[in-house]
Amino acid sequence: MTGASPTQPGRTHLICGTYDVTVANILDIETAMLPTTPFEVGDSIAPTLSIMPGVPAQVTYTVTHVAADGDTTARTFSGTANRFGWWDGGGEVWTFQRGGEYRVDVDARYTDSNGNLWAGRLRFGSAVATPDAPLVAHGRRGSDGLPEISRPWMFERDFVYDEDASAPHMHFPYSPATSYGGRSGYTRSGRTREMRERRW
Repeated sequence: MTGASPTQPGRTHLICGTYDVTVANILDIETAMLPTTPFEVGDSIAPTLSIMPGVPAQVTYTVTHVAADGDTTARTFSGTANRFGWWDGGGEVWTFQRGGEYRVDVDARYTDSNGNLWAGRLRFGSAVATPDAPLVAHGRRGSDGLPEISRPWMFERDFVYDEDASAPHMHFPYSPATSYGGRSGYTRSGRTREMRERRW
């Protein structure tokens, strides 16, 4: 395939390569873990999932881990979901032994009594942190669509969003032991929300 895909705002992404295409009815895959969850060394992934609609699909669940030095390990779990679409990975787990990054690839396929193929795929990944890492990450104070970082005390009505900003989404707290609290209400001009950051 060779081509291009236009996007907003006015960008173009080139597409070039050879791709495997599966034509099937869609199976929705929901893993027991939240996709893109970050882990620490010693944590484990239980390769469990639900398939919707609930059918006894054939499942392959592959975990690939790349360590900081580039060493790559992978393991594939496979089996058949029950008639309700639940698969528990045979009770097995993948335990992270080293820091780095991981990727999960899930494939589910089912052929119904009329010969129709149902299929679903899912891919996600994240980091595997080492204990006592020297890097401390902070969330961004405030909300999406803001051109600058908000002050600790804020009202949503005070925010000035970028023109292409989507609905406001508050980020994770910036500092340790920080909490967000507030209240929502309505005025003649519309809905307002008071947000306050508190550091203990």
